[in-house]
Amino acid sequence: MPSVDIGGLSPLDRPSTSEVVTSQIRDKILDGTFPPGVQLREVMLARQLEISRGPLREALHRLIQEGLLEQRRHRGVFVVRLDESDVADIYFVRKTIEVPAAIHLARNPSAEAIAALHDLVELMTVAANGHDWARVVQLDSQFHQVVVRSVGSERLARMFDTLQAETRMCVGALRPAYPVEYEVVVEHQELLQALLGGDEELIRTLWTKHLRDAAANLGARLDGATS
Repeated sequence: MPSVDIGGLSPLDRPSTSEVVTSQIRDKILDGTFPPGVQLREVMLARQLEISRGPLREALHRLIQEGLLEQRRHRGVFVVRLDESDVADIYFVRKTIEVPAAIHLARNPSAEAIAALHDLVELMTVAANGHDWARVVQLDSQFHQVVVRSVGSERLARMFDTLQAETRMCVGALRPAYPVEYEVVVEHQELLQALLGGDEELIRTLWTKHLRDAAANLGARLDGATS
């Protein structure tokens, strides 16, 4: 199995918590530093982070629960490798969550949520004009999180965060192959306008198409990259 140098993780200046360790490792998975299929060795991670094995194991266990890592019996912990069927499943569940959430926001407009969505689309435009794909992906994720969190359910928000993490992991690994950044901006402008217009059928149609097209594009590229 492939292995990588654990460079890029910075030593912690104070006694760490498992949450801090989890965040550092999660970020490296999502930005592609730790690519799909790579083994994460406890000894190397603990030495790089300058921490004991206890909080590290807690962090790895949490990331296993989030679906970003997998434990292989007698072999160790590996970054999960998602395939086309995984992408289809992720986006199926995302549609199940996001479409009702978007309709809920249209029915119960939140000035705070709408303002945040406007700001995110503006920031996404700037990032796209600068061809900053990593930033576009980050803002895309935040846009959808704002919509889901507007429902007011912490359990739903936690569930959705896991789906978003899996989505970003796929996108991060395939970033160079993705289409022009501005296409993503246009789609989110349309989603926001539909929310503001309050037409529930249009919201359902646009949101479903947005997620379906993203799943098809990402799934096809992921399948091509692993074939």
